[in-house]
Amino acid sequence: MTEIHLNDEALAFIEEQVKTGAYESAEDVVAAGLSRLGSEDELLRTMIAEADAQLERGEFVRFDMLTHTRIRSSNGGCAY
Repeated sequence: MTEIHLNDEALAFIEEQVKTGAYESAEDVVAAGLSRLGSEDELLRTMIAEADAQLERGEFVRFDMLTHTRIRSSNGGCAY
C-alpha cells in the first residue's frame, strides 16, 4: 500500500469530516476527494475541447485586455 504524508491542515480537515460523521474513515474522505478531483478534471477537459471546437468554427469574441471590453468592428458589431 502507498503511504502518503499530509500537512496538519489536511489532516485536521480529514479528522473533522470523520468526527462529524460525514465520512466513516480517513480513507473514505480521501477517496471522495480523489473522485471529485477526477470529475472536475474530466469536466475541465470537456470544456477545453468544446472551446477549441468553437475557436475552430470561428465562434469567438475579441476583448481588449487592458479595458476588459469587447473590440467592436468598423460596422459597430463585435469583431469575430
